[in-house]
Amino acid sequence: MSKKNKNNGFSLVNSRENQEKEDNILTQKNDNSSENKKELKSEIKKEKNIINNKNKDEENKILRRNFIIGFIVSFIVIGILSLVVFLIEFYVTRNGGHIYVTLCDTFLVPSLLAILIYVLNILTKEGAFDAIVYGVKLAFYTTFYSNIRKTKLPATYGEYRELKRGQKRTNLLYIVLSAIPYIIVGLAYYILYSVSI
Repeated sequence: MSKKNKNNGFSLVNSRENQEKEDNILTQKNDNSSENKKELKSEIKKEKNIINNKNKDEENKILRRNFIIGFIVSFIVIGILSLVVFLIEFYVTRNGGHIYVTLCDTFLVPSLLAILIYVLNILTKEGAFDAIVYGVKLAFYTTFYSNIRKTKLPATYGEYRELKRGQKRTNLLYIVLSAIPYIIVGLAYYILYSVSI
């Protein structure tokens, strides 16, 4: 009997040790699974960041491309306007025979017009003309539509302003940057004219 008791006691101790080992393994698995979950979450976040960075890179490429195209187009348009001003100044007004005055006007007038267009764009972005635009649209819709509320025009001016502020506006800084070389050349001709007098 004593042998059976000893075996039973040994088997009880052995089973307790096995149970403790199993519990340790389960807790380690749970710890590992929580670590795995944390690793998976961190990997998912990294992948999302990579995707967001790719999207931002693509958006930046598009913005850069649009900026360069806008710069080239505005530079060419200012050049064409400069040519028109030169032809008008040279063949129509003659400016007392001073070629420097003609060249100064040729480069300064179109570039200053481009800068004024940029300033007008900034004022529009800040909402300086929102009341006028809303009033004109309201008058137009009142005149030509039987039910104004079926149109896309907001019911109040406050809603219209909020809607306008929520829209993404384009940056026309490339107009100023394309006008700067013309301004520099125009100012150089102005300095030459003032020195030659």
